[in-house]
Amino acid sequence: MAQDRLSEKRLMEELGIAVPAFAAVEALSDIYSRSPAPAGRQSLKTRRLGYDGKGQAVIGAGDDPVSCWRAIGESPAILEAFISFRREISIVLARARDGDMRAWDVTENRHKAGILDTSTVPADITPGLAARAIATAEQIAAALDHVGVLAVEMFVLGDGDDARLMVNEIARGSTIPGHWTADAALTSQFEQHIRQSAAGRLAIPGRHSDVVMTNLIRRGRRPLAELAAEPGARLHLYGKAEAHPGRKMATSIGCGQRKKLNKTAAGAAGGF
Repeated sequence: MAQDRLSEKRLMEELGIAVPAFAAVEALSDIYSRSPAPAGRQSLKTRRLGYDGKGQAVIGAGDDPVSCWRAIGESPAILEAFISFRREISIVLARARDGDMRAWDVTENRHKAGILDTSTVPADITPGLAARAIATAEQIAAALDHVGVLAVEMFVLGDGDDARLMVNEIARGSTIPGHWTADAALTSQFEQHIRQSAAGRLAIPGRHSDVVMTNLIRRGRRPLAELAAEPGARLHLYGKAEAHPGRKMATSIGCGQRKKLNKTAAGAAGGF
């Protein structure tokens, strides 16, 4: 289900969970006849294997749908209306075989050029909205009978407890927006994933520090020693042998009190 965007969107509809307006695209003609937002910007996304902006093309007013269709390899896709959202959040949780679920605090994400740039915890949302977001993620995990770690990405439309939530996508297993749990939570997403398999029991995931995680992308060079020397920063290398433009190479995780995090996050954002 999590590997196919169309199946994922249809599941959300069955559960009564809001998603951006969308339509299935099997052929070029569908882009013209099934458009969910003919007067606005739309995103054409492959149903499978797309990530970090790959397998996606934006169709705006006056754009040529033919070139967009070719850009995604003329593959089965979905056409999705653009959403004007206040912020994007991720809910990362773990579910055991007996149905026990434990969620970490809500993460707020910011992207650059379609790639995750920073993840900040706690997210700048109200406790009431955070509770609703976690409850929605738990509903999805239960419907899938999921076992292990699951991440649910959502758009927040508006502010306060009455803000609307829309699910963008889900991801099974450990995800980058949950990497901060290794340094700022009592139990990491990696440990929870193994715990449910090896022991069938989940631990308390409680967060002990505010945190900003920066995704280090191949966009220039900065010495690793300089990054590692940032006060409060933890550097995690992915062990990739080659650094290509736009490739995720590591994360830098800054822990501390919220008011002290801005300098650490800015210092770690230089990339590789």
